[in-house]
Amino acid sequence: MNHVIEEWSRKAVSRQFEFVVVLDLDKAKANIEAKHTPYTRLFIQSIPPYNCVRGWNLAASMAIGKVLILVADDIVPPNGWDEQLFSLSPRNWTEGEYMVHVDDGNLANRCTHPIITRRRYERFGYFFYPHYESMYCDTELTQAAYQDEVVIDARHILFEHVHPALHKRELDSTDRANSSKSRYQSGRRLFRTRKKNGFPIDAGPRGEFNWAASVLVTRNRSSLFDICKRLREQGVLNFLFSVPSKHLVEAPAQPIDIEAVGIVAERLEASGAKTYIKEIHVPMSSTGSLTSEAETLIRNKALDWIRSEGFYDILIVDDEELWESNALALLENFVRRDYLAVSATATPRTKFPGTHSGNPDTALLYLGGNIKIKHRRDSTVPPLNILNRLYHASSNS
Repeated sequence: MNHVIEEWSRKAVSRQFEFVVVLDLDKAKANIEAKHTPYTRLFIQSIPPYNCVRGWNLAASMAIGKVLILVADDIVPPNGWDEQLFSLSPRNWTEGEYMVHVDDGNLANRCTHPIITRRRYERFGYFFYPHYESMYCDTELTQAAYQDEVVIDARHILFEHVHPALHKRELDSTDRANSSKSRYQSGRRLFRTRKKNGFPIDAGPRGEFNWAASVLVTRNRSSLFDICKRLREQGVLNFLFSVPSKHLVEAPAQPIDIEAVGIVAERLEASGAKTYIKEIHVPMSSTGSLTSEAETLIRNKALDWIRSEGFYDILIVDDEELWESNALALLENFVRRDYLAVSATATPRTKFPGTHSGNPDTALLYLGGNIKIKHRRDSTVPPLNILNRLYHASSNS
C-alpha cells in the first residue's frame, strides 16, 4: 500500500491532494501502516461482502476534493500527473460536471481508470453504481458519461494499467475474485438492463420526502427568517422550532424571544409552510454554563418531539447556518441511497451573506429513521460528508 502512495506523491508536482484508503476488515491489520502515511486517511470496509465497488464508493464518500481519481495498485501514474490533468480544457473543468477519459495502454473505448469531478459524483451519489461487484462497473461509468456528453478526452495522457491479461504481471487472488465467471455474468446482465433504461440514477423504492426542518434557536438572530426562507424555497414544508429554556452559550445574553420566533413562523406560514414551536427545558451545570451532555439531551428531546409529530426525514438546522440554494436536492440524492446521517462542511462567514472567516467546520444536516445524537451534534452512526453546502455565521448576525 505504501509504495503506491509513495509513487503517486513522488510523481506529483503539487501537494494539493489526499489519499483516501479503504481496506477490507480481514486485510486491515496487514496494511495498517497506511494510517501513518502523509496525506492519507484510512477507512475500514467492515461489513461483508467485500468487493472493489463497495470499497471505491466508500472512499469517494469520504473524500473532500473537487476531483476524484480512482487509484489501484496496478495503475502507474505519469510524471506530473496532477499538472497534466489541471491543464486540460475547458478551463476550470474541476468546477463542472465531467469525467476525464485517460489512456490505460490497452482499452481505448472504456475508461478503466476513471477520473470524475465532484459535481459528477454528487449527481449520482456514488462513484460506481453500487450493485456491481466489479465487472462492468467501469463500462457503465464510461458509457453514461458519453451519453450525458460530459467527457473530457485526455487519452493523450497515459496512466498505464499493469493488468495480468496483458501479461504485465501474474494473476493473483484479487484478480481471480474480481474477474470470476459469476461476477462477469451478473455484471453483464445488470449492465444490459441499466443501459436499456438509460443508466438511471436509481432512486430506489422511496417516494416523495416529507422534510421536517428541526430548527434549534440558540440566540435572538435577525438571520433566522432568511435561513428558514432558503429552505422553504427548496421545498421544505415543515418547520419545528426548538427553543431551549436557557441559552446554549456560556456568554451572558438576552433571553430568547419566543415572540420573535413566532413572527418568523407566521411569515413562513404565509408562504404555505407549517410551523411548530416548543420550549424545551435545558438542565444547566452549577456554574450556569451548558454541559455537552445537556446540549446532547436537548437535541435528542427535539428529535423525539419531531418524530412524535410523524416526521422521520429530519433536517438539522441551527439558527446560524445558511444552506446553499441547491443543497437539499443534493442531500435528497444521498438519502435515496439509504444514508441515515449526512453532514456538510460549513464555510465560516462573519455574517450572512458576509465574507469568508476562519477554518471550515463540519455540521450534521440530516438524520433518518430513529438515529439519535451521540454528542452535541454528532450522530450515533458515521455521517456521509457532502461538503461545502453550508455557511456558518462566526458572529452574531
